[in-house]
Amino acid sequence: MKRTVLAVLMLSMALAVNTPSANAQDGMYGSVNLGFSFFNEMGIDFGPVERGVDFGIGSVVSFALGTPLNENVRVEGEITFRQASVDTFAGFDGEGLAGAVSFMGNGYYDIPLEGSPIKPFVGAGLGFGLLYAAGTGPVGGASTSDSGVGFNYQIMGGGAYEVQSDLFVTATLRYWGSTGVTLEDENGTVFDVNSIGATELYFGVRKLF
Repeated sequence: MKRTVLAVLMLSMALAVNTPSANAQDGMYGSVNLGFSFFNEMGIDFGPVERGVDFGIGSVVSFALGTPLNENVRVEGEITFRQASVDTFAGFDGEGLAGAVSFMGNGYYDIPLEGSPIKPFVGAGLGFGLLYAAGTGPVGGASTSDSGVGFNYQIMGGGAYEVQSDLFVTATLRYWGSTGVTLEDENGTVFDVNSIGATELYFGVRKLF
């Protein structure tokens, strides 16, 4: 599985940098986004028992480098950092942090609106992520500081406002998800983290160069 995920990411990023097209625009672009991450409840399995972990509002930041293939289609490689604090753990007050560092290959379609400075877009991405827990657990109980790699996917939609021909400010709504991982707490107890996801709101800039 890990080899397949790595192959998908490497192919996507290679396309983002090197894909030729007869209609491709010249140049590339870079983007930076900051926002809020609203994690879903995360299920954890201790043997046959599943328990839930709830999170507070988290933060997210992403950096991307991409290229247009034509007037409406673009591809990019992206790295994203997201993190949230634990509110409750298995029904008890929780502590610690959980998050993910994701490496994604994304594709976008920019919806043309003739004569408008606003450019809506939709997109999707595949890749992998390092999911981690940092001091995560019930208050006063065994905590977990461990990490694992999962397959990541995401879908996006939003709009870009053209400030000038090579500069856009953007707003994006994204759903990100990951397959689960296996972690170990400080007492040596191994448990499975089920699939995890988050709805995220980004604000950013995109610069062509």
